[in-house]
Amino acid sequence: MNRKFILVTLLVLMTTGLAFSVAAYELPFDDSDVDFGGATVTYVCWWDPRAAFVEGGNRAGRLAEAMERYNIGDVQFLNVEWGDPLRETMLNRLMNDESKYDIWCLPGGQIWPMIAANAFYPLNEVLPGAYYDGLTNEANGIIDAFSFRGEKYALGLGTGAIQTVRYIVWNKEIFDNMGLPRQDELYLSDEWTWDKLEEIAVAATVDTDGDGAIDQWGISDIDPIHFGYANGAVPVKEDANGNLVFAYTDEAAFYFLTKMREWKVEMGISQGDWQHLEFQAGQVAMAPIEGWLLNDDGFKSRVEFDYGVVPLPKGPHAKDYAYPSGADAFFIPVNAANPKALAALHYFLFRPEEVIQEREDFVLAVARDEVSYKVLTEVYDKWSGQVFAMAGIIGEWWQENTPFGDGVRAVLFEGQSPASAMEAIAPEVQAILDEMFNN
Repeated sequence: MNRKFILVTLLVLMTTGLAFSVAAYELPFDDSDVDFGGATVTYVCWWDPRAAFVEGGNRAGRLAEAMERYNIGDVQFLNVEWGDPLRETMLNRLMNDESKYDIWCLPGGQIWPMIAANAFYPLNEVLPGAYYDGLTNEANGIIDAFSFRGEKYALGLGTGAIQTVRYIVWNKEIFDNMGLPRQDELYLSDEWTWDKLEEIAVAATVDTDGDGAIDQWGISDIDPIHFGYANGAVPVKEDANGNLVFAYTDEAAFYFLTKMREWKVEMGISQGDWQHLEFQAGQVAMAPIEGWLLNDDGFKSRVEFDYGVVPLPKGPHAKDYAYPSGADAFFIPVNAANPKALAALHYFLFRPEEVIQEREDFVLAVARDEVSYKVLTEVYDKWSGQVFAMAGIIGEWWQENTPFGDGVRAVLFEGQSPASAMEAIAPEVQAILDEMFNN
């Protein structure tokens, strides 16, 4: 990447950051009437959202400023174990009427059970359109991912989805040494497809030292659900009537499930687990990994080769590249004493323009070439809320004794045809969706 370009970009970001910190901050909606009357606000989460606002944090002093601005007695943090205990704690606080001044953060898989329980305040009822107009595409994507029948529940700020997008990261040294088609060129020419990935993965899976055992593989661990999005297959969709329906019942889903079995199990081209350590050790040509790992100190210390970043390849049923992700989000309880005030506080603390600055910092830190920079930057505008958020309702694909997990694993590991396996689980999955959302 052009070094002058990077330096100019950094100077712009630094200048913009100064403007943010010096100017008096105004929200995109009127908050002049926000007054907590000395009440205590509690953030409930598995990590402390206040960390950036204490001494030494990159937003030090802002929390105290917010407390003075909105007449808040204190802002506390309740640390709860990730997963079911977090959701159970929030529901208990709601039932005991202890959550009137809470702001909750939940991981993606825990969110839809809370929507089903009517635990969140529909913020579009108290926030003006200007609130949503001022958010980034990513923030509105998160809000849309956790909206139901026109009600918007997520605040959209304080968490992100972009760093958990799945990309294909490719080892340039393996590609160059073996004369494999370069993925950046395939992407730029719009030829980066599942067929090309398979062709490359087969060619890259070899015995490099002649001892009769494979010691280099084409691709590391594959999370099948993310590849489903890359072929236009989504587990659950909202139909024209606003009902949630099980959607792994078409050719896009059947083709994708068949390919996942071939790649993960039958062809011997995939090696490793979710940590992608074999890829980091230079033993695997490609890795479908989340973006945050590229900025992880452990990854940086282990990877000694040059690499590039491209999207997941397009499946034959997809019209464009997909950017499937995980997403956490903040919410306000349905019994909130003043939901608008809580939203104003959260917006004041977590500002969308700073998200733009931070994501640029991230891209500059991890992109090693211009194509990777292009991919990592464009995803901000192209990401459209592609999140598998129904894990807490129908189960993860790898979970036993859940209808969805049992069905997907029957295809991957038991040899069942996708059509018969999905037909077998469809009534049970749909019954769950109907009971929880479609009444």
